[in-house]
Order: sequence, then structure tokens, then C-alpha cells
Amino acid sequence: MADTPQRYKTRSQATVVALVGAGFCILMVGMIVSAKHAETIVFAGLCLAVTVPIGLRTVFSELAVYDHGIKVRNPFSSFELGWDEIDDFDIGRARFLPMVCVIRLKGDGKRHATAIQERTNFPDGSAQAVVDALNAELATRRAHSRL
Repeated sequence: MADTPQRYKTRSQATVVALVGAGFCILMVGMIVSAKHAETIVFAGLCLAVTVPIGLRTVFSELAVYDHGIKVRNPFSSFELGWDEIDDFDIGRARFLPMVCVIRLKGDGKRHATAIQERTNFPDGSAQAVVDALNAELATRRAHSRL
């Protein structure tokens, strides 16, 4: 598993963000092409400069499982955790997101992986099933480290 990590993400989230982002880009490029005023070009260009990187980071957000631990790529942050730092995985609230993967750390902290969100209205798999798989992987890692 070291060379090819298991990657987890909510595919419907990536698809929706990509489609909405593409529509927004088409709209902004159309504004630039048909603009009669420099202010319109600057406005549309700034909108693209701000939203395209955020949209791409959201589309490519993921939680990757490696032998040494996990790597999480969120739209505004990335971090790595070793298996020995993680207490468990769960679904819960993280800031304004109501149902995302919450990584409880040993001690008192927690982190989140926005790429794994519960979306009951999309048929691309349950975030709870992903959390269950991550907890099973964590249990396996703990059992191996005791040997």
C-alpha cells in the first residue's frame, strides 16, 4: 500500500463543484470577451483568479491512506497524521459543514477531511461506510504495531 495509497473522496461533491465551476468560468470568460469597460474585465478576471484555485483544490480534495498514516488535502489546508496520532474517525460537524469526516486525535484535538461528506441525496456511497473502513484500517494498524 506504500506505493499506491487508497484514496477516499465524495465523488458527487467533486463533480458538482467541477460542473458549477465550469459554468462560472464560461460566464466570466463571456463577460471578458463582451466587455465594453475595463472595470468589467478587471472584475471578471479577479473573480476567475480567486475562484479557480479554490475550485480546483475542492475538486482534488481527498484523504489518502499510506502505510505510515494518512494525508488529507482540504480546499484551504493539507496535513499528514501518523496512525499513532489518530484516536478514531467519525462523521460530524466541522465549521459550517454539517456532516464531514472528523478525525479525532489522541489527546483532545480533532481535524477534518472535507473530501468525505455525507450526501444522502447522491448515490455514490456513504461517508459512514468510508469512516467505517478507515476505523477498520486504524484497528489493523494498531494490532500490527503491538506485535
